[in-house]
Amino acid sequence: MRVDLPKYQAYKPTDVEWIGDIPEGWEVRKLRRTARILRGKFTHRPRNDPRFYDGQYPFIQTGDVARASKYVAEYSQTLNDLGFSVSKQFPSGTLVMTIAANVGDIAILGFEACFPDSIVGFVPAKSVKVEYLFHVFTAMRQEFMSTATLGTQLNLNVDRISSIAVPLPTVAEQAAILTFLDRETAKIDRLMAVRQKQVERLQEQRTAVIHHAVTKGLDPQARMKPSGIDWLPMIPSGWQTHRLRRTTSRETNGFWGDEPIGDESDITCIRVADFDRLRRRVKDGEKTMRSVPASKRGARLLRQGDLLLEKSGGGEQTPVGCVVLYEGGGLAITSNFVAKLTPLGNYDGEYLCYLHQALYDVRITKLSVKQTTGIQNLDSFWYLNELAPFPPRAEQVQIVAHIDRETAKLDTLIAKYQRELELLAEYRASLISHAVTGKIDVRGLVEPTPLEAA
Repeated sequence: MRVDLPKYQAYKPTDVEWIGDIPEGWEVRKLRRTARILRGKFTHRPRNDPRFYDGQYPFIQTGDVARASKYVAEYSQTLNDLGFSVSKQFPSGTLVMTIAANVGDIAILGFEACFPDSIVGFVPAKSVKVEYLFHVFTAMRQEFMSTATLGTQLNLNVDRISSIAVPLPTVAEQAAILTFLDRETAKIDRLMAVRQKQVERLQEQRTAVIHHAVTKGLDPQARMKPSGIDWLPMIPSGWQTHRLRRTTSRETNGFWGDEPIGDESDITCIRVADFDRLRRRVKDGEKTMRSVPASKRGARLLRQGDLLLEKSGGGEQTPVGCVVLYEGGGLAITSNFVAKLTPLGNYDGEYLCYLHQALYDVRITKLSVKQTTGIQNLDSFWYLNELAPFPPRAEQVQIVAHIDRETAKLDTLIAKYQRELELLAEYRASLISHAVTGKIDVRGLVEPTPLEAA
């Protein structure tokens, strides 16, 4: 994205691709010459041994860094004296980066804290402001990620990180860049917050449209009767109530084959990552191929109108249990984290998908989910045992048409605002990158301090 702002009068080349030319007077240093790089520490295993916790020393985790917007201002764990003896404390103002789990997240410590070896601390040299280094790290995220190694999970290598070159202006110019970026990114962030709130409200409205239609129907004058469902007191008198398992053929678990080998054993494998969680469909685009022998396909083969149930995965913001509709498109099966449910004749697949969405919003976060080794798992036996309301099939089709029509309007607005958020995020990143690499000269765009003016 173009950033149309003043430039420096003279530039000089660097041999660093991500930096490019820099202003005369700036220098380029290896990161190890810009800051002391200190690996976090917690030598005891297992790390979750309760004897080491609940004391007076803050102990931050990768999740605390991920949640911080710029400064780590809160923590969820503390170490006692025993835990402190096997860890290491870092000073307030240390720039921290996650190198495992959620890789590449950065923040500045707002207090003295310990952290494990999945986090690295950077203590800047006297000639480097930590907030400036924070913005440099933001601009060079792709450079960091290019050094990552992939084993059982993605990791950043500290030795490789230390050799990355960074641009360094004078301290006075760093201060001017910080003033400019703090002001301009604050404006962008405020606008993004407004747009994000609008998206959330539209999504809530979308959820309400679906929930009302699949629990109350379309006729506001319809006679009602007790449902026998604890979370839904009344339903239209012509509807029935029974368990979810009666609406589909038996649950068929997926299969994760081998690497594709380029013959007839290769088949599309739908993963949880392919779920469009808003539209409750399988995402368009390139699909994952796996080598699966014919003997492992059979009942796993998908057909148009099947429901796909997320059984494992999930996260803090997206609990496990999402159901999407498979709309066809060649031979395919599901991965081992996804189960197939084929609707029976009296049930419309699109209606069932909307019903499962309503259940997800009101029930799935409370029932049938277990957490093991950081992964959420759905107890599908108990989930499919849930009671739910069902209108006659003809009314199901009418409800689907109504929901499609109403949500289409909302989806258009949601897509518009989400695209604006993407563009704002791109502009924000571009502005930071241009400022910290000297592609724009912001010195004349900030008010001098009283001392500088004097």
